[in-house]
Amino acid sequence: MDKNYRYQHNKREKRHVHNTPEREENVDRLDSFLDMPCKEIEVTCPSMEERKKRRQEFETKTRTEFLKYLAETQKERLNKAGFSNKEIQAMAAGKTPNGWNTHHKQSIYAGGTNDFDNLILIRRRPYHDMLHYHLINPQLQGMQEGETRKVNLPIPEENVYVPTRSARHLERDAERGKTTYGHNKDKYLKIMEEKEDPYLKDVIQAELYSAAVLKKLQGGR
Repeated sequence: MDKNYRYQHNKREKRHVHNTPEREENVDRLDSFLDMPCKEIEVTCPSMEERKKRRQEFETKTRTEFLKYLAETQKERLNKAGFSNKEIQAMAAGKTPNGWNTHHKQSIYAGGTNDFDNLILIRRRPYHDMLHYHLINPQLQGMQEGETRKVNLPIPEENVYVPTRSARHLERDAERGKTTYGHNKDKYLKIMEEKEDPYLKDVIQAELYSAAVLKKLQGGR
């Protein structure tokens, strides 16, 4: 990676294998995750051909158009998210600011489209990684073409994720290598527990809910 090139789409880190918590009885659906409202929806995995078509359209056309749209219509919200005028000008040229991803609220794998209302610009570390690691990927893992599942996903109305002030410490900690995912996650989760971090509840509840979804699919009660 060229460190001098600030505008590029960053790949998420691959999901490290970890033990999902055992399902507890009466696990409630999630109302929110990282202050984003969650919705319980039914999703169907499209064919491989359709997924490739949507992904190619996103990579070659939609993402660039979406970034230009944000730069033209949502400057105030982009400023709140911490973007400089120079970064917004680069987005107007279709460039992704370094460290940020365009995220599908309902993933292509789960039948999501490239419509702008299904997209949100979000900082990769830690927020985007946390969404996928703790909540989205576990619920969708092993899903086969044509299979339908009921899942709970973060689906905010906004197109730009602006973390609340109380969530900003997660971002600062991630810059120091402290995250709720990855090789050192257990140590960091213990620190969160000792500090009574409110976002630890998000992580635990998300993983419990995901475990409940998978156990139900496997025939558990």
